[in-house]
Amino acid sequence: MTVAKDGHGASIVLATSHWPVGTVITAIKPDSVARESFDWTNYHTETAQVSQPADLVDPGGFEVEFYDNGDNGTAEDDDDAGPPITKIPEDIAIVYGLATSWVTAPTISGNGYMTEYNAPEAKTGQIMAGSAKFKWAGPLTYTPHSEA
Repeated sequence: MTVAKDGHGASIVLATSHWPVGTVITAIKPDSVARESFDWTNYHTETAQVSQPADLVDPGGFEVEFYDNGDNGTAEDDDDAGPPITKIPEDIAIVYGLATSWVTAPTISGNGYMTEYNAPEAKTGQIMAGSAKFKWAGPLTYTPHSEA
């Protein structure tokens, strides 16, 4: 039986870029997937507004909030040091946490890139937290969980 699941254990997987392994993700917030609606109303319209859906869909993006673990890349791999804000689009997967009866976790995957990076804020007595925003560059694949 499937039960509602909290967000604990969710992660993101970047195909080629560096995302610090020990970073603690505290939230993944997907944007809406949307398409525009065009107004076709004209002077012959008598009872209601007329609209037509656009052919193209904007896949949106997502925001990741995280706690800093102090890993900003390694000296051996300077190409991947820091956030992947300058990288070309790559395969990305959002992997949700496993519920106790699930064998595999649900995922959202596609091609995307980082559009914004907010370095962790340093305040005395508080955990250093930052955020990053990603944009999907094309169609998404939604994979449901599987149960035992």
